[in-house]
Amino acid sequence: MKCIVIYHSITGNTRIIAEAIQHGLIKFGESCDIARVNQVDTSDLLQYKLIGLGSPVMWRRELYNLTDFIEYTMQGVEGKHCFAFCTHGATPAHYLSRVVPALKQKGMT
Repeated sequence: MKCIVIYHSITGNTRIIAEAIQHGLIKFGESCDIARVNQVDTSDLLQYKLIGLGSPVMWRRELYNLTDFIEYTMQGVEGKHCFAFCTHGATPAHYLSRVVPALKQKGMT
């Protein structure tokens, strides 16, 4: 299964987690790419069956560029598998309860 881990990182912590996820998938024999959220466009996503998406939590929710990415860039992803992850200093609060339903609304599993 071809995978991609897409992330946004401010301090580098989320990048480190994204790289660890990528290495874990590769270790188990999967083909896995990694990219910053601002380096991906719709046509890039069509080749992947599994898409991971992560960012830091700010003010108890995802960053605006992640929301925009899901809403405007993630087109044609219906039926693909997805997962979300985040980094945070105290609590993820509403991150997963907002991001996961947004991915499901795009038709992802």
